[in-house]
Amino acid sequence: MVTEPAILLLDEPTANLDPVATEAIEELILRYNRESGITVIMSTHDMLQGQRLANRIGVMMHGTFSQTGTPRDVFSTPKNKEVARFIGIGNVLEGFISATEKGIATITVGKTVIHAVTDLPAGVRACGCIRPEDITLHLSHAKRISALNVLEGTISKIIAAGPVNEIMVDAGITLMVTLTWKSVEDLDLHEGDVVRISFKASAVHVMEDTG
Repeated sequence: MVTEPAILLLDEPTANLDPVATEAIEELILRYNRESGITVIMSTHDMLQGQRLANRIGVMMHGTFSQTGTPRDVFSTPKNKEVARFIGIGNVLEGFISATEKGIATITVGKTVIHAVTDLPAGVRACGCIRPEDITLHLSHAKRISALNVLEGTISKIIAAGPVNEIMVDAGITLMVTLTWKSVEDLDLHEGDVVRISFKASAVHVMEDTG
């Protein structure tokens, strides 16, 4: 930094650091970029760090950039299922579009069907990506749910993940839902509980599955 390079290249600058030190380094990088105007190119395996720091992101797989764009572009609309899994989208479902009506597709995944907004036609093999935070979990006796996708299932696993819990629900297909620890405690959720999960058709990002 003191040499004021035309471009600053950083190779995983926070690897193996504790969270406090990582936060300090990230703030230093952001402040340096803002105050100097110098372009910073950084590699990282921390997907959240990429979202926190970057104006543009390139997802490198097999030695090439599989997708580039803003953090929102990449993390909300991955180009294909490989990118979706690489960036950590919790639910990537493979199936085929069995019917469409007025822009809403019925996607058959095994013996389960979900509904999604897409222009892809019937008969196409497709993948549906659903971010865990876009899925709502309800107790089994919940009243009428307005979302187009409502599935009943059993909690198969509860995994602590930082400030949240990852709730794995077996509803014919396994879906991950994220809830805060407090929500899990307030709902008194345990493995083996029968619950209902719901998500909007617009919450499903659909891509053609080319293999």
